Amino acid sequence: MLLAVACKSKKPAEQIKSTLLNKETGIPQSFFDATQDLALQNYTNALRNLYLCKEVLKDSSGWYATAARAYLGLNNLAQAHAELDTALFLEDNNSDYLNLRASLFVKIDNYQAAAQVYEQLATTNPKSFSLCEDAVKNYAKSNKQDAVIRVCDSWIQRFDLNERAVYFKLNALETMGENQEALNLIVALETKYPDRERYGIKKINMLLKYNKLNEAFEKTQNMLAKNSNSPELQYLLLKLAIMNGKLDIANEQAQKWCIAPPENADYLLEILKTAESNKMELWKVDCIQKFNSLHTKYTKWNAWYTSYIAKNAKPNEISTIYENAVKLAPNDINAWLKWLNYLYFTNKSQMKTESSSFYELYPLMSLAALYEYASGNTKMVETIINDENTMACKWHILLENNKLSKTDFLQMEKECAGSNNAIIVYWLYKAAIKLNYTEKSNAYKIKAIENGAIIE
Repeated sequence: MLLAVACKSKKPAEQIKSTLLNKETGIPQSFFDATQDLALQNYTNALRNLYLCKEVLKDSSGWYATAARAYLGLNNLAQAHAELDTALFLEDNNSDYLNLRASLFVKIDNYQAAAQVYEQLATTNPKSFSLCEDAVKNYAKSNKQDAVIRVCDSWIQRFDLNERAVYFKLNALETMGENQEALNLIVALETKYPDRERYGIKKINMLLKYNKLNEAFEKTQNMLAKNSNSPELQYLLLKLAIMNGKLDIANEQAQKWCIAPPENADYLLEILKTAESNKMELWKVDCIQKFNSLHTKYTKWNAWYTSYIAKNAKPNEISTIYENAVKLAPNDINAWLKWLNYLYFTNKSQMKTESSSFYELYPLMSLAALYEYASGNTKMVETIINDENTMACKWHILLENNKLSKTDFLQMEKECAGSNNAIIVYWLYKAAIKLNYTEKSNAYKIKAIENGAIIE
């Protein structure tokens, strides 16, 4: 039909299209075509159709809001804002337009402005749960803790005490150091839902965090009396017993775990770390061996167990321990790093062979290039992207050739001082010595040894 009219008329087809009105609404057909293009994410066509009818709809807020959505789709945020401002000038209480404005603010990381819009919408839509959450999330992102609490209080007042509102209010209170009020809030939630164990566990962890160890211990015991099969509560009891110095209860709980270890190795690791940090040796060798038989291929456990047995091993056994850890879990990068680090300081010829195997497994990883270079295989380093690993190699080459200047060293520090890789920190130590930075060399020596370097 449009084509037939165009053939009879001397006007361009697009000009004719702009004057055609929808019979039911009286609105130009090109506007409806634009909304259809928008739904199909054809934003350029949507704008083309919109501008065909702009003159007719220049006083319509809908035209400007639709244009704003099209510009947003094209990521032209400045023009999207401009069109939306006009739409809101014409119809300032339109909730769809305000929602779009909040989305635009989020897009440019202006979370506080977005939160204010969502809060305004939540006030005018008191039955909307999601608008409260949107306001709180964005206030939290902009670190406006007072506003988070204010909106959470309104949220709770409208929808009663609920887990989402409590989650955000709790974080805000803890950020502000209002620990007792935070505890009161979790107690209220626990009182309302006494059958939900996770709230009681949350309270225990909060008490632990605030160093209220006796209260946390008593709470754990009371909860375990009701549910003795909870592995998380058993873990907390053992941890708190260790931290409170209640060795009889700690040993009793440890023996239970020796008979029936929990399936979750993370619990074991946390307990072992707690015991170590409190200088308490609660675990017999056979107990740890039993745990090890269950969790051999679990990466975190493998790493802890390897370090544990290496501590008490003879020097000629350590390399074998690290090698066995790699054979057991060949995809465990941390196991490889421990072994290669050890070989770098003790057996360069074996390291050359093993670093090549590591490189074959991870040819695109800059760490693999680092170990290839450190072992003497320098040919591969240039093929990897520049980061702290490969940059360290380049600066070390300068050091080896007596060409490392103080400016180079400062740049090396800037790129690599945050590294915990034993070899990189060792190179920083050597460079500091070479350039007579005595204080820095001592600091890097300590850090290198802490991370596994063997320095005579």
